[in-house]
Amino acid sequence: MIIDFLHNMSHWVWISFGCLLLISELLGTAGYLLWLGISAICIGIGLSITPIAWQWQWSLFAILSVATTVLWWFIQHKKDKIHTQKSTLNQRSKSLVGQKQQIMQDIPAGKSRLHIGDGTWPVIAETIIPAGSQIEITRVDGIMLYIRKVD
Repeated sequence: MIIDFLHNMSHWVWISFGCLLLISELLGTAGYLLWLGISAICIGIGLSITPIAWQWQWSLFAILSVATTVLWWFIQHKKDKIHTQKSTLNQRSKSLVGQKQQIMQDIPAGKSRLHIGDGTWPVIAETIIPAGSQIEITRVDGIMLYIRKVD
């Protein structure tokens, strides 16, 4: 009975199967069924163009599913890496770059400490910055903040 069903599978069975997988993807499977659904629809389209034995249909479906999933993973992994490098989430010191603040004490040239936000940070200033000046955090190296006077 199953073998008869497999022998008589038309392209509509594959397209319906692919649509069912894509609809299931909408229920929140986080991309797991997306590529299987697309692969099934591709097999259905291919089967509508040329007849293929059922063994080859399932083999091509498996190969196409794995290939599209792996390809998607590599593309997504590359995008995630780029996004993570640009993100300042959970990187408090990097999120300070570009911030401006008025200081209340003199900052000597070289290394010192400065109260920024709710913490005290080690800073490096190229020149002496008098109290009351506006400073900007230009870059971060580890936990060391580099500051400059804003004119």
